[in-house]
Amino acid sequence: MRKPLLSRLVLIGALAMAGATAPAQTSDNDAMLSLEEIRTRAEASDPVAMVGYAMLLLDGGVVAYDANQAAELITAAADTGNRQAQLILVVMLEAGLGM
Repeated sequence: MRKPLLSRLVLIGALAMAGATAPAQTSDNDAMLSLEEIRTRAEASDPVAMVGYAMLLLDGGVVAYDANQAAELITAAADTGNRQAQLILVVMLEAGLGM
């Protein structure tokens, strides 16, 4: 099931306000990572990878759309103090995405 257009627009706005980087970039280097590496780092509680994987889940292009799992990842990343995740979480809460 694809998300409505409004959800896409809200997320695009949140990412723009947060100065989002490409989901596949990590904080410890600028190399592009494979999907499996992003998923592994997200599962290991790397907040940057958690945000990146959550964005992939919300996009629904590379992995299946899952707003609930994305919200869990964004919440966990926000709890670490990741400011990008905190901003995205606020926007997701306002839009009712994955909550």
